[in-house]
Amino acid sequence: MSQALCLRPFLVLFLLVVPSTTHRTVAADKLKASDMLDPNRVLEIRLEMPEESWDKLRRQTRDASTAFNGLPNRKPYTYVKADLWIGDLKVESVGVRKKGFFGSADTRRPSLKIKFDEYVDQDPVSGLSRITLNNNKQDRSLASQFLTYQLFRRAGNPAPRSNWARVTVNGKSLGVYTHVESVRKPFLKHNFEKKSGNLYEGTLTDFHHSAVESLEAKTNEDDNDRSDAESLAKLLNADGPLNVEELEKQIDLPAFLRHWALESLIGFWDGYSSNQNNYFIYFRPSDGRGVFIPWGADASFTSCTPFSFGMREVGPIYAQAVLANRLYRAEGIPDRYRETMQSILNSQS
Repeated sequence: MSQALCLRPFLVLFLLVVPSTTHRTVAADKLKASDMLDPNRVLEIRLEMPEESWDKLRRQTRDASTAFNGLPNRKPYTYVKADLWIGDLKVESVGVRKKGFFGSADTRRPSLKIKFDEYVDQDPVSGLSRITLNNNKQDRSLASQFLTYQLFRRAGNPAPRSNWARVTVNGKSLGVYTHVESVRKPFLKHNFEKKSGNLYEGTLTDFHHSAVESLEAKTNEDDNDRSDAESLAKLLNADGPLNVEELEKQIDLPAFLRHWALESLIGFWDGYSSNQNNYFIYFRPSDGRGVFIPWGADASFTSCTPFSFGMREVGPIYAQAVLANRLYRAEGIPDRYRETMQSILNSQS
Protein backbone atom coordinates (compact mmCIF):
# COMPACT_ATOMS: atom_id res chain seq x y z
CA MET A 1 0.00 0.00 0.00
CA SER A 2 1.33 3.42 -0.90
CA GLN A 3 2.11 5.59 2.09
CA ALA A 4 0.62 8.50 0.15
CA LEU A 5 -2.85 7.04 0.80
CA CYS A 6 -2.38 7.71 4.51
CA LEU A 7 -0.78 11.16 4.39
CA ARG A 8 -2.61 13.75 6.44
CA PRO A 9 -3.56 16.96 4.63
CA PHE A 10 -1.69 19.12 7.12
CA LEU A 11 1.61 17.77 5.89
CA VAL A 12 1.52 20.99 3.89
CA LEU A 13 2.79 22.51 7.13
CA PHE A 14 6.13 21.59 5.58
CA LEU A 15 5.88 24.68 3.43
CA LEU A 16 5.36 26.84 6.49
CA VAL A 17 7.74 25.27 8.99
CA VAL A 18 10.70 24.01 6.95
CA PRO A 19 13.10 26.74 5.86
CA SER A 20 14.45 26.87 2.36
CA THR A 21 17.45 24.55 2.31
CA THR A 22 20.65 25.29 0.48
CA HIS A 23 24.05 23.60 0.31
CA ARG A 24 26.90 25.20 2.23
CA THR A 25 30.37 23.76 2.50
CA VAL A 26 31.37 22.76 6.02
CA ALA A 27 34.50 24.54 7.16
CA ALA A 28 37.61 22.38 7.47
CA ASP A 29 38.03 22.77 11.23
CA LYS A 30 36.31 21.47 14.35
CA LEU A 31 32.57 21.71 13.97
CA LYS A 32 29.84 22.39 16.50
CA ALA A 33 26.58 20.50 16.88
CA SER A 34 24.71 23.65 15.86
CA ASP A 35 26.68 23.69 12.58
CA MET A 36 25.94 20.04 11.87
CA LEU A 37 22.23 20.38 12.73
CA ASP A 38 21.60 23.74 11.10
CA PRO A 39 18.11 23.37 9.53
CA ASN A 40 19.20 25.55 6.61
CA ARG A 41 21.96 23.12 5.66
CA VAL A 42 22.14 19.95 3.62
CA LEU A 43 25.29 18.19 4.76
CA GLU A 44 27.60 16.41 2.36
CA ILE A 45 28.57 13.09 3.98
CA ARG A 46 31.09 10.82 2.27
CA LEU A 47 32.33 7.45 3.52
CA GLU A 48 35.20 5.35 2.21
CA MET A 49 35.81 1.77 3.34
CA PRO A 50 36.83 -1.59 1.83
CA GLU A 51 34.05 -3.01 -0.32
CA GLU A 52 33.98 -6.18 1.76
CA SER A 53 33.30 -4.05 4.86
CA TRP A 54 30.40 -2.28 3.13
CA ASP A 55 28.97 -5.61 1.97
CA LYS A 56 29.22 -7.00 5.50
CA LEU A 57 27.50 -3.93 6.96
CA ARG A 58 24.61 -3.70 4.54
CA ARG A 59 23.82 -7.45 4.64
CA GLN A 60 23.56 -7.68 8.41
CA THR A 61 19.98 -8.16 9.57
CA ARG A 62 17.89 -8.19 12.71
CA ASP A 63 16.00 -11.34 13.70
CA ALA A 64 12.39 -10.17 13.73
CA SER A 65 11.39 -12.82 16.27
CA THR A 66 13.63 -11.30 18.94
CA ALA A 67 11.76 -8.00 18.75
CA PHE A 68 8.49 -9.57 19.88
CA ASN A 69 9.56 -12.12 22.50
CA GLY A 70 9.81 -9.77 25.48
CA LEU A 71 13.48 -10.58 26.07
CA PRO A 72 16.24 -7.96 26.41
CA ASN A 73 17.25 -6.54 23.04
CA ARG A 74 20.22 -8.11 21.32
CA LYS A 75 22.67 -6.04 19.30
CA PRO A 76 22.37 -7.30 15.70
CA TYR A 77 24.76 -4.88 14.01
CA THR A 78 28.54 -4.52 14.26
CA TYR A 79 30.80 -1.61 13.40
CA VAL A 80 33.22 -1.48 10.49
CA LYS A 81 36.05 1.00 10.11
CA ALA A 82 35.79 3.81 7.57
CA ASP A 83 37.07 7.27 6.73
CA LEU A 84 34.49 10.05 6.86
CA TRP A 85 34.24 13.41 5.12
CA ILE A 86 31.80 16.04 6.39
CA GLY A 87 32.03 18.52 3.57
CA ASP A 88 35.76 19.24 3.40
CA LEU A 89 36.51 17.96 6.91
CA LYS A 90 38.08 14.49 6.93
CA VAL A 91 37.73 12.30 10.01
CA GLU A 92 39.72 9.07 9.81
CA SER A 93 38.93 5.68 11.34
CA VAL A 94 35.33 6.17 12.44
CA GLY A 95 32.98 3.29 13.20
CA VAL A 96 29.99 2.76 10.89
CA ARG A 97 27.12 0.35 11.36
CA LYS A 98 23.64 -0.30 10.15
CA LYS A 99 20.76 0.88 12.32
CA GLY A 100 17.06 0.38 12.75
CA PHE A 101 14.41 -2.15 11.85
CA PHE A 102 12.27 -3.04 8.83
CA GLY A 103 12.67 -0.16 6.31
CA SER A 104 15.81 1.21 7.97
CA ALA A 105 17.55 -2.15 7.45
CA ASP A 106 17.52 -1.92 3.64
CA THR A 107 20.45 -3.77 2.05
CA ARG A 108 20.97 -1.25 -0.77
CA ARG A 109 20.86 2.03 1.15
CA PRO A 110 20.56 1.21 4.86
CA SER A 111 20.15 3.70 7.65
CA LEU A 112 23.54 4.35 9.25
CA LYS A 113 25.11 5.17 12.58
CA ILE A 114 28.58 6.76 12.53
CA LYS A 115 30.50 6.75 15.82
CA PHE A 116 33.52 9.02 15.94
CA ASP A 117 35.47 7.29 18.72
CA GLU A 118 34.74 3.62 18.03
CA TYR A 119 38.37 2.98 16.99
CA VAL A 120 40.21 6.23 17.77
CA ASP A 121 39.90 8.61 20.71
CA GLN A 122 38.67 11.68 18.84
CA ASP A 123 36.05 14.39 19.18
CA PRO A 124 35.75 16.20 15.83
CA VAL A 125 32.31 17.73 16.48
CA SER A 126 31.68 19.64 19.70
CA GLY A 127 28.35 18.52 21.16
CA LEU A 128 27.95 15.37 19.03
CA SER A 129 29.53 11.98 19.60
CA ARG A 130 28.02 10.31 16.52
CA ILE A 131 25.98 10.86 13.38
CA THR A 132 22.60 9.22 12.77
CA LEU A 133 21.45 8.98 9.14
CA ASN A 134 17.94 7.71 8.36
CA ASN A 135 17.29 6.45 4.84
CA ASN A 136 13.75 7.92 4.59
CA LYS A 137 12.35 4.68 3.18
CA GLN A 138 9.12 5.29 5.11
CA ASP A 139 9.39 9.08 4.92
CA ARG A 140 8.80 9.77 1.23
CA SER A 141 8.13 13.44 1.95
CA LEU A 142 11.60 13.80 3.54
CA ALA A 143 9.81 16.05 6.02
CA SER A 144 8.05 13.91 8.64
CA GLN A 145 11.00 13.56 10.98
CA PHE A 146 11.99 17.21 10.77
CA LEU A 147 8.43 18.39 11.40
CA THR A 148 7.75 15.94 14.22
CA TYR A 149 10.81 16.83 16.26
CA GLN A 150 10.34 20.54 15.67
CA LEU A 151 6.71 20.37 16.83
CA PHE A 152 7.76 18.54 20.02
CA ARG A 153 10.40 21.16 20.74
CA ARG A 154 7.95 24.01 20.08
CA ALA A 155 5.58 22.42 22.60
CA GLY A 156 8.34 22.52 25.23
CA ASN A 157 9.42 18.87 25.12
CA PRO A 158 12.93 17.58 24.44
CA ALA A 159 13.38 16.17 20.93
CA PRO A 160 16.29 15.68 18.53
CA ARG A 161 17.35 18.40 16.16
CA SER A 162 17.54 17.37 12.50
CA ASN A 163 18.26 18.39 8.94
CA TRP A 164 19.33 16.52 5.79
CA ALA A 165 22.43 15.00 4.24
CA ARG A 166 23.52 13.80 0.83
CA VAL A 167 25.31 10.51 1.49
CA THR A 168 27.98 8.90 -0.67
CA VAL A 169 29.67 5.55 0.04
CA ASN A 170 32.75 4.50 -1.95
CA GLY A 171 31.92 6.99 -4.67
CA LYS A 172 28.30 5.91 -5.08
CA SER A 173 25.54 8.36 -4.16
CA LEU A 174 22.88 6.90 -1.84
CA GLY A 175 20.71 10.01 -2.09
CA VAL A 176 19.22 12.24 0.59
CA TYR A 177 19.03 11.00 4.17
CA THR A 178 17.55 12.67 7.23
CA HIS A 179 20.30 13.57 9.68
CA VAL A 180 18.98 13.30 13.25
CA GLU A 181 20.66 14.25 16.49
CA SER A 182 21.48 11.08 18.42
CA VAL A 183 19.89 10.73 21.85
CA ARG A 184 23.03 10.18 23.86
CA LYS A 185 24.95 12.06 26.55
CA PRO A 186 25.58 15.24 24.47
CA PHE A 187 21.82 15.42 23.82
CA LEU A 188 21.10 14.95 27.54
CA LYS A 189 23.54 17.70 28.48
CA HIS A 190 22.03 20.05 25.91
CA ASN A 191 18.43 19.42 27.06
CA PHE A 192 18.71 18.59 30.76
CA GLU A 193 22.10 20.10 31.75
CA LYS A 194 22.96 16.90 33.64
CA LYS A 195 23.70 13.69 31.73
CA SER A 196 24.18 11.32 34.67
CA GLY A 197 20.62 9.97 34.81
CA ASN A 198 19.40 6.65 33.41
CA LEU A 199 18.43 6.71 29.73
CA TYR A 200 16.50 3.81 28.17
CA GLU A 201 15.43 3.12 24.60
CA GLY A 202 12.12 1.38 23.96
CA THR A 203 11.71 -0.73 20.83
CA LEU A 204 8.42 -2.64 20.69
CA THR A 205 8.32 -2.88 24.46
CA ASP A 206 6.45 -1.30 27.36
CA PHE A 207 6.33 -0.99 31.14
CA HIS A 208 4.91 -4.44 31.85
CA HIS A 209 6.55 -6.78 34.35
CA SER A 210 7.32 -9.24 31.55
CA ALA A 211 8.69 -6.62 29.15
CA VAL A 212 10.44 -3.91 31.12
CA GLU A 213 13.76 -5.78 30.91
CA SER A 214 13.61 -5.23 27.13
CA LEU A 215 14.18 -1.51 27.66
CA GLU A 216 17.76 -0.99 26.51
CA ALA A 217 19.92 1.00 28.92
CA LYS A 218 21.87 3.65 27.01
CA THR A 219 23.67 5.21 29.98
CA ASN A 220 25.10 3.75 33.20
CA GLU A 221 24.95 0.30 31.61
CA ASP A 222 27.32 -1.30 34.14
CA ASP A 223 25.97 0.16 37.39
CA ASN A 224 22.24 0.65 36.78
CA ASP A 225 19.95 -1.51 38.91
CA ARG A 226 16.98 -0.46 36.68
CA SER A 227 14.98 0.33 39.82
CA ASP A 228 13.48 3.48 38.25
CA ALA A 229 12.00 1.65 35.25
CA GLU A 230 10.91 -1.31 37.37
CA SER A 231 9.25 0.96 39.93
CA LEU A 232 7.24 2.62 37.16
CA ALA A 233 6.23 -0.78 35.80
CA LYS A 234 5.16 -1.92 39.27
CA LEU A 235 2.95 1.14 39.71
CA LEU A 236 1.36 0.82 36.27
CA ASN A 237 0.61 -2.87 36.75
CA ALA A 238 -0.86 -2.55 40.25
CA ASP A 239 -4.48 -3.57 40.80
CA GLY A 240 -7.15 -0.93 41.27
CA PRO A 241 -7.30 2.67 40.04
CA LEU A 242 -4.05 4.26 38.99
CA ASN A 243 -2.40 6.27 41.76
CA VAL A 244 -1.82 9.47 39.79
CA GLU A 245 -0.30 11.28 42.77
CA GLU A 246 2.37 8.59 43.07
CA LEU A 247 2.84 8.53 39.29
CA GLU A 248 3.66 12.25 39.30
CA LYS A 249 6.61 11.44 41.56
CA GLN A 250 7.98 9.05 38.93
CA ILE A 251 7.33 10.85 35.63
CA ASP A 252 6.95 14.43 34.48
CA LEU A 253 3.21 14.13 33.86
CA PRO A 254 2.64 17.48 32.07
CA ALA A 255 5.51 16.61 29.69
CA PHE A 256 4.05 13.17 29.05
CA LEU A 257 0.59 14.61 28.36
CA ARG A 258 2.18 16.84 25.71
CA HIS A 259 4.11 13.88 24.28
CA TRP A 260 0.96 11.74 24.18
CA ALA A 261 -1.25 14.46 22.69
CA LEU A 262 1.29 15.26 19.98
CA GLU A 263 1.63 11.61 18.95
CA SER A 264 -2.13 11.44 18.44
CA LEU A 265 -2.34 14.86 16.81
CA ILE A 266 0.25 14.15 14.11
CA GLY A 267 -0.66 10.51 13.52
CA PHE A 268 2.57 9.09 14.97
CA TRP A 269 1.13 5.55 15.08
CA ASP A 270 4.59 3.97 15.48
CA GLY A 271 5.46 5.89 18.66
CA TYR A 272 5.04 5.01 22.32
CA SER A 273 1.34 5.57 23.03
CA SER A 274 0.11 3.55 20.03
CA ASN A 275 2.76 0.97 19.16
CA GLN A 276 5.00 0.97 22.27
CA ASN A 277 7.88 1.73 19.92
CA ASN A 278 10.36 4.44 18.96
CA TYR A 279 10.90 6.24 22.25
CA PHE A 280 13.45 7.03 24.89
CA ILE A 281 12.76 7.74 28.54
CA TYR A 282 15.27 9.67 30.63
CA PHE A 283 15.05 9.71 34.41
CA ARG A 284 16.55 13.11 35.03
CA PRO A 285 18.88 13.33 38.02
CA SER A 286 17.43 16.65 39.22
CA ASP A 287 14.26 15.00 40.55
CA GLY A 288 14.35 11.36 39.40
CA ARG A 289 11.27 11.78 37.20
CA GLY A 290 11.07 10.22 33.74
CA VAL A 291 10.71 12.27 30.55
CA PHE A 292 9.76 10.67 27.23
CA ILE A 293 11.70 11.59 24.09
CA PRO A 294 10.36 10.83 20.56
CA TRP A 295 12.38 8.81 18.07
CA GLY A 296 11.93 7.09 14.71
CA ALA A 297 9.34 9.57 13.47
CA ASP A 298 9.52 8.64 9.78
CA ALA A 299 5.92 7.36 9.83
CA SER A 300 4.27 10.47 11.28
CA PHE A 301 1.50 12.52 9.65
CA THR A 302 -0.64 9.54 8.69
CA SER A 303 -4.22 8.54 9.39
CA CYS A 304 -3.65 4.80 9.05
CA THR A 305 -0.89 2.24 9.61
CA PRO A 306 0.67 -0.02 6.97
CA PHE A 307 -1.41 -2.79 8.53
CA SER A 308 -4.81 -1.08 8.17
CA PHE A 309 -5.09 -1.69 4.41
CA GLY A 310 -6.05 1.88 3.55
CA MET A 311 -8.91 2.10 6.05
CA ARG A 312 -8.93 5.08 8.39
CA GLU A 313 -8.28 4.00 11.95
CA VAL A 314 -11.05 4.52 14.49
CA GLY A 315 -10.51 7.11 17.19
CA PRO A 316 -8.13 10.09 17.39
CA ILE A 317 -6.54 9.08 20.71
CA TYR A 318 -3.68 6.60 20.94
CA ALA A 319 -3.88 4.71 24.23
CA GLN A 320 -2.57 1.21 23.57
CA ALA A 321 0.56 1.67 25.70
CA VAL A 322 0.13 0.86 29.38
CA LEU A 323 0.95 4.38 30.63
CA ALA A 324 -1.43 6.11 28.21
CA ASN A 325 -4.12 3.48 28.76
CA ARG A 326 -4.03 3.64 32.54
CA LEU A 327 -3.96 7.44 32.47
CA TYR A 328 -6.95 7.77 30.16
CA ARG A 329 -8.97 5.66 32.60
CA ALA A 330 -7.90 7.80 35.57
CA GLU A 331 -10.23 10.43 36.98
CA GLY A 332 -9.58 13.91 35.61
CA ILE A 333 -6.94 12.87 33.08
CA PRO A 334 -9.15 12.97 29.95
CA ASP A 335 -9.89 16.62 30.72
CA ARG A 336 -6.19 17.38 31.24
CA TYR A 337 -5.40 15.57 27.98
CA ARG A 338 -7.99 17.62 26.10
CA GLU A 339 -6.70 20.86 27.62
CA THR A 340 -3.13 19.90 26.72
CA MET A 341 -4.04 19.21 23.10
CA GLN A 342 -5.94 22.50 22.84
CA SER A 343 -2.97 24.36 24.31
CA ILE A 344 -0.67 22.76 21.74
CA LEU A 345 -3.00 23.69 18.88
CA ASN A 346 -3.26 27.26 20.14
CA SER A 347 0.50 27.62 20.47
CA GLN A 348 1.20 26.28 16.98
CA SER A 349 -1.32 28.53 15.24
